[in-house]
Amino acid sequence: CVCVCVCVCVYVCACVDIAIYDQTKSGKSLNDSLLRTFQAVIDRVGSTIAKKRGLEVLYPASPTFFSRIEGGSKAVQINDEYWHAHVDTRQYGTFIYTSLLYLNTHGEDYKGGEFQFVSPGGDDEENDDIEGASSPIDAPSIIHPRSGNLLIFTSGEENPHRVRKVREGVRYAVTISWTCDESAANARRFS
Repeated sequence: CVCVCVCVCVYVCACVDIAIYDQTKSGKSLNDSLLRTFQAVIDRVGSTIAKKRGLEVLYPASPTFFSRIEGGSKAVQINDEYWHAHVDTRQYGTFIYTSLLYLNTHGEDYKGGEFQFVSPGGDDEENDDIEGASSPIDAPSIIHPRSGNLLIFTSGEENPHRVRKVREGVRYAVTISWTCDESAANARRFS
């Protein structure tokens, strides 16, 4: 798996009800200060990835979003079932890197919700209990999110993954996808 996990010290607004609404649909939006902060985070994450991967150009792609996953909540639609394994390029097709900026900490703010790389074609829910793994080879590749940590990985077939079910508390993260293709870039700037 091609994965980079780095710690990035960034301030991302206090985790109020974090969601960016399309103003034309809901009439709600974040204020200008929060949008500028969000854009600064996007810019900083992008420059971190470009530097780590030796890229001359890198553009934010869609989707880019905040996620709030509440423990024990029931899925209303299929997209709410975040715990299934998937490959980002199969799901979205437009980007080559995925980044996740964690806004709170596993084990302190919520239980469950670990990020898991899974074996290609493997059962995505087979390893929900890693306590019984007899060796590190038996254990799935699990990331225990910590506030301020940034997870970066290539978005293709080499990195099928999922988020394990949040059992208790609320998990917050920012997902930013990236492309080197300017025509696939998200033209929207938040500042």
